[in-house]
Amino acid sequence: MKISTILNRSFAAHLWNPMPGWLQFTISKIYTRIYTTALSRLIIGWFSKRYGLSVEKLKAYKPASGEKRYKNFQDFFARKLVSPPELRPDENVWPCEGNIVEFGQVKNLELVHVKGQAQSVANIFGRTKSEISKSFFVNIFLHNHHYHRFHAPVSGRLVKIERIPGKLSFLRPWFYKKSEVSKPSLVNERVILEIRDVKNNPWYLAIVGGMGVGTIVLNANVNTNQFVNCGDEIGHFLLGSTICLAIPDGLEGLHYMKSVTAMGTMPLKKTSVSELIHHVR
Repeated sequence: MKISTILNRSFAAHLWNPMPGWLQFTISKIYTRIYTTALSRLIIGWFSKRYGLSVEKLKAYKPASGEKRYKNFQDFFARKLVSPPELRPDENVWPCEGNIVEFGQVKNLELVHVKGQAQSVANIFGRTKSEISKSFFVNIFLHNHHYHRFHAPVSGRLVKIERIPGKLSFLRPWFYKKSEVSKPSLVNERVILEIRDVKNNPWYLAIVGGMGVGTIVLNANVNTNQFVNCGDEIGHFLLGSTICLAIPDGLEGLHYMKSVTAMGTMPLKKTSVSELIHHVR
């Protein structure tokens, strides 16, 4: 294990995670302000090299601000796709780019202990285990170098938007036991979206904040009771985070940290579990 990982894990466990929520938010806001200064542009070159974002890869993106060049690091971090993938309305896709760190039917997943209480991953979505026991759960961790905008995974009506207050604990999965990798998503601030597809099946998304994420931004045109098409952009993070899903169908072939999602590039068939496909990049 890298020394940096050991130090970060110790920092998370003994200092940051126990910190009061208001202090976490204050520090995270400072991060955001620093990354919106013109001087922060100097970080972009180092960051791109550190995380393997080549010039060729970055051609797929454009500044979030709409300018010809990145104004600051935040403008780069929240970059947009130059050409979003063309998707059919009847497709299902991953809503974001990231690493899959937990998955399985809600009813079969282990309970997570939070402050001495055993909780189901269903609580991430503000639901009880019995309410969505048959749903398939996926936790997607967005690392620093990933694309940090999220999209509708299915066409349907956005029937609910709910903001659940909480903390901004570390989200990095390797800081936790595999059985507790979703624990931060149970205690952190998050925005819950419920989309009903054309068959009235519920699709839940939990947009989870983490350390340094001062804001989860929903696009101005995203409102309840509106119809969204598969692949429509819904919002973005200011710094890194996690997205959890509870969907009607199961998925096969997923692996901890080795399965990588890419928004719009992995259609999920609306059929039986055995016919659902997977993609490992």
